[in-house]
Amino acid sequence: MAEDSTHVKLDQELKAAAAELGSAVDAFTSNHDDASRKDIVRAAEMVLASARDPNTMWMDDALEMSRLGATHLFQVWGGFGHIPDQGAISFAELAQKLDAETSLIGELSSLPLSLSLSLSLSLSLSFFLSHSILMYLSERIVGVLTSQGTLQAVGADRIAHTPISRTLTPANQLSTLYQLVWDNNMVNFFHLEEYFAKYGRREPQLMNHIPATFARGCPERRFFEYLADDPAYLQRFTTGMNLIEKSRSPASGIYDFSWLVDKAAQEPPERAVFVDVGGGSGQAILAIHQEYPQLPIARFVLQDRRETIDAVVAEDNPLLQKVQKLATDFFHDQPVKGTLCLCTKFFFFFF
Repeated sequence: MAEDSTHVKLDQELKAAAAELGSAVDAFTSNHDDASRKDIVRAAEMVLASARDPNTMWMDDALEMSRLGATHLFQVWGGFGHIPDQGAISFAELAQKLDAETSLIGELSSLPLSLSLSLSLSLSLSFFLSHSILMYLSERIVGVLTSQGTLQAVGADRIAHTPISRTLTPANQLSTLYQLVWDNNMVNFFHLEEYFAKYGRREPQLMNHIPATFARGCPERRFFEYLADDPAYLQRFTTGMNLIEKSRSPASGIYDFSWLVDKAAQEPPERAVFVDVGGGSGQAILAIHQEYPQLPIARFVLQDRRETIDAVVAEDNPLLQKVQKLATDFFHDQPVKGTLCLCTKFFFFFF
């Protein structure tokens, strides 16, 4: 009886989720806007959540880990950049470009999808079984990526791009965000067990001795101290944060700053109108000023860490020339007093 009740509940959840997915698809095909696309993804995730067997979810996790690991390794090696924008490349040619064994780069595309998925699952195990049969079958990095849709298999020994893999090429700015996710999250996650074993199960108490620097073998340092000594990581971090600011942080069209226009006109010209703390490359300032051009641009203040401000100055964006640029530390007193509007957005603690 209990089993029947469980089935009834599952049936109801699946039908409701499927109906919502159908409605989301209908809405998207009518207007193709970003909100409708997100509704499709959310509804599809509800269908999957209802349909998945809790007893096999560990397999889903293992597949996702293998995809993340293979994607990161292939990206760091520059593999995505060697695949032609149009057409395909053979495994042998790709292996030569990457100075790697063909067997390591090789393919699983000639296998049925279900078997290919099963073998890619074994990648997460095979890293620890270097001489096993599973390793021989599943170490092929591209096989993991084709079996899970990141790359497209062409015949038995060639691969081509997909819309996903094109975002991972060096020419695509989004590729930086993939690397940044690995840098800022995965590297830290891998060492959390050891970190809390050493420091105890509590939040970090200082600006140093945090997971981000512990994971990199220098726990006594602050994160930004470490970042300053790693130019490649610093470049990825700065570029990635600018991309996030531009694409995911709309500053205009949300708040009504008409009151600020009136207030600024009544105040002395030396009083700051808008201070953007942690403002990155100044995208929020530019967006707000474009919407409210009556606000004097010279009374905007862009604050961030020294390395970020130096990068903004070096870029010399003509739209930001009159903006006051000030290197600051969020953990010290605010140097600009009496500003009419103080804005804060992104702060990374890497705990």
